[in-house]
Amino acid sequence: MHQKVVNTHNKIKHALIELINKRGIERITVKDITELAHINRSTFYKHFASKDELINYYEDMLLQEILNYFLKDKDLSPEKPNLYRVIYQVIHYIDKEFELSRALLGPNGDPSFEKKVYVLLIKAINFDVLRLSSNHQMYQYIPKEYIYEILISPLIGIIKKWLAQTHPEDPDEIFNIIMRMRYLSPYDLLNIPYQG
Repeated sequence: MHQKVVNTHNKIKHALIELINKRGIERITVKDITELAHINRSTFYKHFASKDELINYYEDMLLQEILNYFLKDKDLSPEKPNLYRVIYQVIHYIDKEFELSRALLGPNGDPSFEKKVYVLLIKAINFDVLRLSSNHQMYQYIPKEYIYEILISPLIGIIKKWLAQTHPEDPDEIFNIIMRMRYLSPYDLLNIPYQG
């Protein structure tokens, strides 16, 4: 992109983030964005047809980049599963787009965005299952939709908690928390002896 276009996009993006955090996504208008970004309405409309198109642009950008991490790594095999490496990359990407991610996934953000992330992660899991498993079957005693919930909801919950922190942890620490969570039972997490 030409530098002038990049500068305009940055102004619009920063204005959008600030306004989502202050007012909530539903109450923002194009006028609010242009005033805070110090641009003309005509300049805004050269880039985006509406507020909804602007929001979709940034949500799609985040989702596509996350999906790319799952799809682009060609050095994959059953001996070298990529899920942990991909989660590491995704956490670092979210850190790079921390303020935008915080705004969109936060309490004033787009309620449908979390569902879009959830659906994307289902696609990513299915991609890994097809690629890494010869029988393409998940654990047979738990229905597939519950398996997705077990895998995805805690991950999204930790990311949302991280984004909501006043003093967020380093992305490497968040990755370590996610990895530890995968191997610890609720008894381990609460430091309660298992009484089975």
